[in-house]
Parts: sequence; structure tokens; C-alpha cells
Amino acid sequence: QPYTHPGPAVERTVIPDEEEADSGSSSRKKRSATDPTSEDTTGTDTTEPTTEPPTEISFPIDLNTADAAALEQIPGIGEVTAAAIIAYRDEHGGFRNREELLRIHGIGEKRYAELLDYLYLTDEQPLPTEETETVKPTQDDPPEKPAKPAPKPEPEPTEPPVINLNTATKEQLMLLPGCTEELADAILKMRDELIHTFRTVLEITMAEGVTTSLYKSWEPYLAVDDAGNKELPQPEP
Repeated sequence: QPYTHPGPAVERTVIPDEEEADSGSSSRKKRSATDPTSEDTTGTDTTEPTTEPPTEISFPIDLNTADAAALEQIPGIGEVTAAAIIAYRDEHGGFRNREELLRIHGIGEKRYAELLDYLYLTDEQPLPTEETETVKPTQDDPPEKPAKPAPKPEPEPTEPPVINLNTATKEQLMLLPGCTEELADAILKMRDELIHTFRTVLEITMAEGVTTSLYKSWEPYLAVDDAGNKELPQPEP
């Protein structure tokens, strides 16, 4: 045999098994036959995932069982209002009457009326009288019994008119506070028989039985008018 000089060690090339070769080749991206620079998309699904539409809800829905997603589909109720409704429901153990929606911030009389067609309660109970407004009686309600008329107030004592001492009659003098029939006769007797004409109202104290205290209570209602037919001035209060 010819002599061969031992050279450097040659690395042994390991040929992969057939299964490894197939898996390796399948992991590599395939090139398109028409365009080697582009990837072959044959047999791959490139459709983007679509968002499913919200589930349609048939109204009305139960106010005590509806979740936030269902409430948000009602016109006029957003995410914040729906969360407030659920929070109130959890805090109070459920709604007794739909009218309780008026206690939730953001729901007024107008919006409450619009929500009635979308919500119901299986066992709706009336709220206590102190929590509801007074309802006006309708035509179907029985007529209420008429209230008893209030007792008429007693007439206040009228103030005596201003009396002209020179023309006053006995009846007019007796209108003065505390003036009795005897005092009226004494005043007329003094005027007709003694002085004939009062020049000042102070002269009435000359009549028998007229004291100073009586004169002070009569003074606002006394006047002297010789003509006897003129309108006398009213006393100041």
C-alpha cells in the first residue's frame, strides 16, 4: 500500500435525521413561486379578528337583576349612571319602587319619565307616604267631605266716634268708655241748665260723677263744635 502522510484531523459532518430535516425545513418561511422576495401566504389565514356585536336585549328589563351592560343600552344611561344605579341597589338591598331612581344623582323628573318604559320591578311596592309626593285626587276618587267652616271671629269692639259735646245726645254720650246712663244725664243737665255751651272739653269734668280718670279716657273722643254739623277730626292713635 502506498504511504500516506497523516494530515490534520477532519471534522466529521453529521447529517441530521430525516425527521429533523423535515422539521427544520418546515420552520423556514416559504417563498412565493412568483416573487422569491415575498413570503408564500398560501394556506395561511390572514383575516383579522372581528369584534362581536353586543347582545341584543329585549326591554323592559328587571331593575333589580339587570347588570351594568344591560343598563348602559338604555337611552340616557351611561357608564357612570349605570354604576350609580347598581351601587344604590347593593346598598339598599334592591329597589322597592322605580321612583327611587330619582334619588340617584343625574336622574331628574324628565329622565325618570323616559326610563319607565325600559325598566320594571317584579314586585313593586309603594313608597311610604313621607317619601312620596302628595298625589292630587283624580275624578275617580270619592269626593272629600267639606271641612267644617272655621268659627267666625268675634267682632272687635268698635271705637266710639268723636262726640261734639254741644250737640251730643244721651245715646252718643253712652258710647264713651264707662259712661253710664246717670253720667250721660248729668252731662246733659250741666250743659242745658248751667253752661249752655261747652267752650273746652275740659269743662265736662264739672258734671256730677265725671272723674279725672274718666275724662282722660274720654278726651280722644271729645270735641267742641258750636255749629254742630261739621265733620270732627279723628283722634290720633
